[in-house]
Amino acid sequence: MPCNGLPKEEILRTLGAIDALFTGGRRTSSMPIRCVWRTLGPEEFPSEANVEVLFSVPKKFFKRANKRNLLRRRMKESYRLSKHALAESVAAKGVRLHIALIYSSKELSDYATINEAVNRILEQICGRL
Repeated sequence: MPCNGLPKEEILRTLGAIDALFTGGRRTSSMPIRCVWRTLGPEEFPSEANVEVLFSVPKKFFKRANKRNLLRRRMKESYRLSKHALAESVAAKGVRLHIALIYSSKELSDYATINEAVNRILEQICGRL
């Protein structure tokens, strides 16, 4: 049975990698989530994980931290449960992947809506690799 966790190695943290992702990444969206992703060679930004992900909920839309944290937790849970197909696809291609998932709606969405959007985005990325 595969590990469903989201270890620290799979979280995108370095400023250089984040800057490179937003300057040269491809974009896709599935409301209420926007996604920026970038494929990398093994020599760029060395890491143990093949897929690194960043989750963001803008303060512009939700002033209260508890709502931002709730939405971020929902996105993380959805990604965590559906990341295996993406990881297998990336490993088969022999590339690495950086992904930023950004919540882009002004309304609070339930888990089912967020889960459907994240799954659709991950399928789109798998198809475009």
